[in-house]
Amino acid sequence: MRIALINPPFKMEHGRFSRSSRSPAITKSGTLYYPIWLAYACGYLEKHGHEVLLVDSCAERIDLDATAARVEAFGPQLVVVDTSTPSIHEDVRSAGRLKLTSSSPLVCLVGTHPSALPEEVMAMNEHVDCIARREYDQTLLELAEAIESRQDFGSVTGICYRRDGAVISTPDRAYIEDLDAFPLVSEVYKKHLRVEDYFFSAGEYPMAMIMTGRGCPSRCFFCVYPQTFHGHKYRLRSAASVVDEFEYIARELPQVKSVGIEDDTFTANTARVREICQLLIDRGLQK
Repeated sequence: MRIALINPPFKMEHGRFSRSSRSPAITKSGTLYYPIWLAYACGYLEKHGHEVLLVDSCAERIDLDATAARVEAFGPQLVVVDTSTPSIHEDVRSAGRLKLTSSSPLVCLVGTHPSALPEEVMAMNEHVDCIARREYDQTLLELAEAIESRQDFGSVTGICYRRDGAVISTPDRAYIEDLDAFPLVSEVYKKHLRVEDYFFSAGEYPMAMIMTGRGCPSRCFFCVYPQTFHGHKYRLRSAASVVDEFEYIARELPQVKSVGIEDDTFTANTARVREICQLLIDRGLQK
């Protein structure tokens, strides 16, 4: 089926909004994160046979009307809208607008804010059909399968949805353990995005942003992702998988001059960091 994954516009008159940043903002430095979680979900859904449209309205500097036109032309059955706390009211409004496109898609919100406050967010707009809480890659896959088979969504774990005027919450989904099962996110970047659109002041431009693991064993009270999204168990890609991605970037995205690792705490497992570094040296990827 057709699935649209949307990073919606916000405050375009002031610059490009970096929704996936740990502190979402329009920054003086011009920082703009990739829509990294949408990108991972995009690769996962495509791997399982779905046709996916990934639109980063913030990077492309397109407004809601132009975003809706892209969705309209694609004709999806499921639209997934990313969110953040600073932009949540506008994100919900965007979701409502996309619901009114001609394919009448089911509209699902994702992100840290609706994961933390799902019932409150569902109450903000009747056109929001569903929320996929926390990590949502497998959740979206099961939701798509339920839509295709016309099944009740009660069997899909990790969501809130509407049924007979009530908001139903299914049990939390277990965190994904096999991260090597995901396609390389840099493959998604090459197919769907322009790496030149993204910027991080701590890296040489242009850069690619990847994850080598999810979760964090620490419990810092200020850190949003472990608390609302990935949990406190650090789940790891194999060192070989990580270095395979560096090789892919060097070969297929030669304009990329740096790779940012966006793990919550990459150095939590120091032996693995050494293994990755040694493999980078062994494969001639240290520059």
